[in-house]
Amino acid sequence: MQVGFDVIWNVPLFRYLGLAMLLVGLAFTIVEYHFLFSVDRSFTADPLKFQTFYGAYKAALIAATWLLQWLVTGRLLRRVQLRSAFVPLPAALIAAAGGALAIPGIIGGAGGRFLGRLVQRAWDEPARKSVEGLVPDERRGRVSAFVDSYGYAAATIVGSLLLGGLFLASSLGWLPERAMIAIYLGVATCSAAAGLWSSLRLRAVYDQSLLNWRLARSRRKSVLDGIEF
Repeated sequence: MQVGFDVIWNVPLFRYLGLAMLLVGLAFTIVEYHFLFSVDRSFTADPLKFQTFYGAYKAALIAATWLLQWLVTGRLLRRVQLRSAFVPLPAALIAAAGGALAIPGIIGGAGGRFLGRLVQRAWDEPARKSVEGLVPDERRGRVSAFVDSYGYAAATIVGSLLLGGLFLASSLGWLPERAMIAIYLGVATCSAAAGLWSSLRLRAVYDQSLLNWRLARSRRKSVLDGIEF
């Protein structure tokens, strides 16, 4: 754990990547909640319709992700510089949260979540694995755990506490439901915007970070090293 933290803290590229993942994770937690909240409100009277809609929605998302990865992702990753590959996800989440604010109900909630998950799975995850490949083998697993797991987990906890507090205030009558929705979608938009800023900072420090000794591959020693002929 200490090795992974050392790389993330001292290599600007991974510091801004970790921060971006934390902020994006918070926005995702809220967008996911709003999607489920909107769908539940729309199909409260008929649970069977909820299951039908959710199954068709997941099937469409899986198909769209597969098609995008097959037809677009690989080709674009070869053309787009890796330093710029982390801008689309926070930008998509700004659009997702902003769209849910502008279009209340299931259309805004489902459309925003679909866009965010599509960009995350079809574009951001492959790009993140590519940049994690810059880390030497002996450190890569611990750095990946910090970026991919711990950041999202922490963001999910923070987002859940925020949503729980707002929901409690609304259920007690302290906060109108529409105000609660506006607040948490506003937080998601701001969090995604901060994630976009972090992604742009990552872009600015990319070349400098590649010179950091922590990304240098260790030289493998041979049994023949040191033997004079």
